[in-house]
Amino acid sequence: MVSIQENNRTFSVGLAQKLVEGAGVLPNEALHMVYPVHIGVRLLNNPTTGYTSFMLPGIVLNGLQIALLVTVTPLLSALCRRNIYGPDYSSFLLMTAKALPYWFLGLISYAVSLAGLTYLWAVPIRAQIWKLLLLGGFFIFAVIGVLYLFSAMSPDETLAVQLPLLYIMPGLLFSGLSWPLLSMRGFSKWFSSTMPITYAGDCIRDLMLAGYCPDFAYNLKMLLTVGFTAGTIAWCIFTLRRYISDKITQKMRYKQ
Repeated sequence: MVSIQENNRTFSVGLAQKLVEGAGVLPNEALHMVYPVHIGVRLLNNPTTGYTSFMLPGIVLNGLQIALLVTVTPLLSALCRRNIYGPDYSSFLLMTAKALPYWFLGLISYAVSLAGLTYLWAVPIRAQIWKLLLLGGFFIFAVIGVLYLFSAMSPDETLAVQLPLLYIMPGLLFSGLSWPLLSMRGFSKWFSSTMPITYAGDCIRDLMLAGYCPDFAYNLKMLLTVGFTAGTIAWCIFTLRRYISDKITQKMRYKQ
């Protein structure tokens, strides 16, 4: 759009300048007469229209959720299949104990990525760092909750890793980073609303480039809602599967 407008303006001004020069006016004076006020297009907070600063923060989040997918999704499925702990520990305790290390390591990876964006790719950070870390912490919490849901529904670890790919991999397209949310309709808009990266991708870009995000509090609330909702459903399924597994184990021991 920027290039089209500039090309059109250049052509129009050049043609008008030649017409005025035909009347005996010098080139510089002719240009000043037909184009006295120089008008150009500049994107706010990204005046050079750079692709790196515009897309890389969102791509970092997408890479982070893919890394969490590979490591988190086998957890609950493996516990259900192997029945390692039995009824000795509650489902909530097991889910929390398994999630905390991944949340903490994910936050460290996120912080290192932010440093890389700034020092390696010169993406500015204009917001307070605590806002970026808070957004990252909520985002990781929501992603773990969603992945727990897939893990609890999967019969084994292999399918637990494969099944969420249908949900995670289109994330970059439906997150609003490149395809604006305002242009989505129907299924696309609904599917986008279920993804944690939708509430973090645009927000991290606004924080880094503009220094503020107008929907910061709303995005945090939605990430918390997605994480709690998915985590609660995962807890129900996980608890039910553990109960069934314990009953099967008890019957097998009774027969023996």
